[in-house]
Amino acid sequence: MHQYLPLLVSMVLVPASVLIDTSDMISHQDLAVGDLQATVHLQPDDSPYAGQPSPTWIRLIRSDGETVPLTDCNCNLVVYDSQDRAIARPQLAETPAEGHEQPIGTSITFPTPGSYRLVFAGQSRSEAFRPFELEIPVTVRP
Repeated sequence: MHQYLPLLVSMVLVPASVLIDTSDMISHQDLAVGDLQATVHLQPDDSPYAGQPSPTWIRLIRSDGETVPLTDCNCNLVVYDSQDRAIARPQLAETPAEGHEQPIGTSITFPTPGSYRLVFAGQSRSEAFRPFELEIPVTVRP
């Protein structure tokens, strides 16, 4: 009987995993650029709705594991539409978010459904990290 246990478990668990919708479980984008890691999140579930404000935050982490506060980052964010036109330059602020330490936040309202690109760029005020530029693809729902 013990020899059949792994087979039995795989027969039960594999079909169950096919039935689980994982689309809402992937709700952050993790990116790397130079000596920084970035976690990016847009509400809801990284798939914002057109015409509705989408709270957005970005957490920058240095190679030593320390979070980069906005006070040490001369950062800016530009939102581009699918025609590569800059449509917004949201104001950035430190924002408490989901238990993350010192994320950089804003709110973005995408005018229509479709593909957008966020360009988040900056440099350290204290030379703690090299200048960076992150491109973040976003798909906006109707």
